[in-house]
Amino acid sequence: MFGGRNWKVKKMSSQTKGLIQRLPSEYIGTNVFIGASTMSKVELRRRYMNGVDALMWGTDYPHPEGSWPNTVERLETDFQQIPVEETRLLLGLNAVRCYDLDIDGLSNIASQIGPTPEQLNQDLNLRTEPNAIREARFWFDDYNIEWPE
Repeated sequence: MFGGRNWKVKKMSSQTKGLIQRLPSEYIGTNVFIGASTMSKVELRRRYMNGVDALMWGTDYPHPEGSWPNTVERLETDFQQIPVEETRLLLGLNAVRCYDLDIDGLSNIASQIGPTPEQLNQDLNLRTEPNAIREARFWFDDYNIEWPE
């Protein structure tokens, strides 16, 4: 609704004028992280809209809504069509950034226990489409907002 034309948004806009430098959605990747317990395939498909740089996949062990005891199978099937660089964000690098974790120490552990792209049945040549994030953030066009280059 930010940037819309209704009176509530106009009132909010007048009260925040000069305080907000970017769209609220642009703050997601720097200020908000989403720990998603066992994201569904639909949620994974919407990763650009939801913020591929802010989502953190989790198993939510041992709760029934989590993936346990089928975590390995879920990872192998759900991430098969996700590019490797995005998988690394969703399965670990976003958490490293969010919690300011020791990336070197965790990388050593990850190299021993995986999962590797091969274990996830991933195509190593699959890359993120250049316009994927831009196309997912349709509200820029809806509100005639210039896309930041």
